[in-house]
Amino acid sequence: MRNATSNTGLPASIEAACGLRERPAKGPRRGLSLAQIVQAGVRVAGSDGLAAVSMARVVERVLDGVDALVRARSASTPTGG
Repeated sequence: MRNATSNTGLPASIEAACGLRERPAKGPRRGLSLAQIVQAGVRVAGSDGLAAVSMARVVERVLDGVDALVRARSASTPTGG
């Protein structure tokens, strides 16, 4: 197991954030990648301007994408009844 700091003298979290250390693989996998979140932010900025970009707006845009996928999936599967 690695120490909390390496030869840089920085905390492990800072080293991981800077790419100097591998991130620990614990907890559930993330549902969204960094690229998906950034892409949602770019879409907000493109449609509403950079000043409109906020975490709340990015989350709205991400959820809109997820909702669209769920709707498309639901429409493509037969329903019982």
